[in-house]
Amino acid sequence: MTPTNHAVFLAITPIRLDRNGLAPYRGEQESMPLPPPWNTYTFDHPDVQAAFYEYCRRMIESLEPDYVIIGIEANLLMDKAPGLWPAYVTLHTNTFAQLKAAFPALPIAVSWTAMDLLGGYTDANPTHQTAAFHSLSNHVDFLGLSFHPILSALLADTVPTIPLI
Repeated sequence: MTPTNHAVFLAITPIRLDRNGLAPYRGEQESMPLPPPWNTYTFDHPDVQAAFYEYCRRMIESLEPDYVIIGIEANLLMDKAPGLWPAYVTLHTNTFAQLKAAFPALPIAVSWTAMDLLGGYTDANPTHQTAAFHSLSNHVDFLGLSFHPILSALLADTVPTIPLI
C-alpha cells in the first residue's frame, strides 16, 4: 500500500530493545526469553548469524525496501555491554557481506545515537563510540543517526559537529 513515489525504509536489529544483548524470542508472545540453547549463544554464534541473515533476507524479499538498516542504535550495545561488541561486529560484518552479495544495489546501514559520539552530552565515552563506529564504517553504505535531545544534555536548538573522520 506504499504510494509509488515513496521510498521504503526497513530497520531490523538483532539487539535487545534495552540495547544490552541479543534480542529476545518472539513466539506466542513478544519478548519471550530465548529458549535453550539460544539463551547461551552470542551474536557471533553460527546459528545466530544464519538466523539473522535469513530473517533479513526474507524481510527484504517481502517488503522490497529502498534502504535497510541492520542494526538499530547499535552503538548503545558498546555503551551498555562493551564485552559483546566484538561478537556483534562479526554478526554485522558477515550479514552485511551476505546481503550485499544477494542484493548488491540495496543501500545497507546501521543506525547510531549521535549524541553518544559527543563528549559531555551523555555518559557514553566518545572515544569508545568513535572506535566502535570505525569498526563498522567499512561495512555500511550509509549511517542512520538518531538524535534524542530529551535523553541527553543536547539542546534542541544546538546541532553540534560529530567528529567521525
